[in-house]
Amino acid sequence: MPFAQPHPLQPSPQLRTLQERGPIHRVRTRVGDPAWLVTGYEQVRTLYAGDRLARTHPGPTGRPG
Repeated sequence: MPFAQPHPLQPSPQLRTLQERGPIHRVRTRVGDPAWLVTGYEQVRTLYAGDRLARTHPGPTGRPG
């Protein structure tokens, strides 16, 4: 993350590979924090519809710049 995107109108090949493997993946952010990458349409819809998704970092002092 982020993935190289050779063409602006086509998804990254790395993202496509992950999508083929399944809708939810454990990943690490650039600063090394554990995170979840959700690539499945229905799973993303479910997350946005719920109240468990947040945009804030759990440790505000350790958030990326």
